Amino acid sequence: MVSSDSPPGHELPVLDLQNAWDISVDTGGPDLAINFLTDYMNLLHVRMFRILAALTAEDPEPAVNAVLSLKTSSSIAGALEIEGSCGVLLAAIAAGNFQLARVLAVDLGDHVDRMAAAAPAVLKHANEYLYHRAIGPSPVSTPSN
Repeated sequence: MVSSDSPPGHELPVLDLQNAWDISVDTGGPDLAINFLTDYMNLLHVRMFRILAALTAEDPEPAVNAVLSLKTSSSIAGALEIEGSCGVLLAAIAAGNFQLARVLAVDLGDHVDRMAAAAPAVLKHANEYLYHRAIGPSPVSTPSN
């Protein structure tokens, strides 16, 4: 998981980096995983805009597709708060309750805004974690006799 030593109230959003690590193992290094996380962060607001537009139009198919896009990419990225909010939002859309869905989208938007604002620091931590884990800890030197 990625977090920070930020002051209380200013904690970074948390990413569960197990999927990113799995990608690193499968591809022989962390570069592809870091690229995915970077693209994920860069597309957060685009995906949120698609969700809001579909909810405003009260069009279920584009709304479901937009939410599923964010939910799936969030799952892969390890953004569990965003993924969870998407699941709740999908249930409201499936029930045809667009009024509730728009309210829930505000909460989702808060999570997205928080993640996007913290993206540089979150990506820095993810990068350090994945590269350190790929290389492994440096050998401990023992005193010579």
